[in-house]
Amino acid sequence: MKKSKSLIITFLIMVFIIIISVPTNAYASGFFYTVKKGDSLWEISQEYGITVYRIKKENNYWSDIIYPGQKLYISGKKKFSKYEKYLVAKAVHAEARGEPFKGQVAVASVILNRVESNKFPNTVYGVIYQPYAFTAVIDGQIKLEPNREAYRATELAIKGWDPSKGALFYFNPKIATSKWIWSRPQITKIGDHIFAK
Repeated sequence: MKKSKSLIITFLIMVFIIIISVPTNAYASGFFYTVKKGDSLWEISQEYGITVYRIKKENNYWSDIIYPGQKLYISGKKKFSKYEKYLVAKAVHAEARGEPFKGQVAVASVILNRVESNKFPNTVYGVIYQPYAFTAVIDGQIKLEPNREAYRATELAIKGWDPSKGALFYFNPKIATSKWIWSRPQITKIGDHIFAK
């Protein structure tokens, strides 16, 4: 009797641990924010347009004290600062100027998809300046000032238009020198770029 009771309790504890560790659908529309030195819950709530209470509730974290490096779940779409939008627009202009507008939005989408992916850095800056990630960073074209079209493509990607269909990579088959990139599952082609997972 004691043994079966012990097994039942162990089983229930394991089920409980599995339930609380598996993300729910609520997490599908949000992101994790990494607390930086000097952040406060109020500032984070203002930045992302949600209440302090909601941040606390969604994280089951009720203290007002947060620590650098701490991860907080923020529901809803991630908001980007003016500087982050500027960086994406610079990358779009450097990597995709001359491409169809839809292709420019797709390049912006790849950058944003990488920010959301756990396979890449979780910041716009980290994604764009990840070593050897973008030719425009390597050859210096990233220093060019973006045009209006690049800003518009960035805004539309941020609002959710993703012509890349969730791609994490893109390349121009006419000039690509990496054999590895050809191993990626291809999703779509827009202009001169092939978009891949």
